[in-house]
Amino acid sequence: MNVLKKPGIMRLRLLIGLFTGSVLLFALNVLPSIIHHDTGIRIRTSLQGVALPDGFYVYQCLSGHGIRIKSITPAPHSLVILFDSPEQSQAAERLLRRVLPYGLDICQLKETVSVRDHTVAVTQHT
Repeated sequence: MNVLKKPGIMRLRLLIGLFTGSVLLFALNVLPSIIHHDTGIRIRTSLQGVALPDGFYVYQCLSGHGIRIKSITPAPHSLVILFDSPEQSQAAERLLRRVLPYGLDICQLKETVSVRDHTVAVTQHT
């Protein structure tokens, strides 16, 4: 009788293993699309009376120099620009420091984690 039960137990373990493996593969494919790390910069005024640049102007300036922008978002008293890579973010910061007028504080976002359209940003002043 024990001989007949062992193939059933083996089959059950195999099914559980296949199910667990399928769930893990699914999770590995889905999680990167839900949680991803972005890099970016924040532009804000450092002097009273200085206006923030227009987002479209910033977009034209950066894209004209080959820097791809992921998003430009107005934030309270600032403009947040996200990029796909740290290299693009650093190149954008260097370019905007040359192009934009004095009185604007341009700093790297130390870490930006986007989870389903909710963005949390930690700013690092440079």
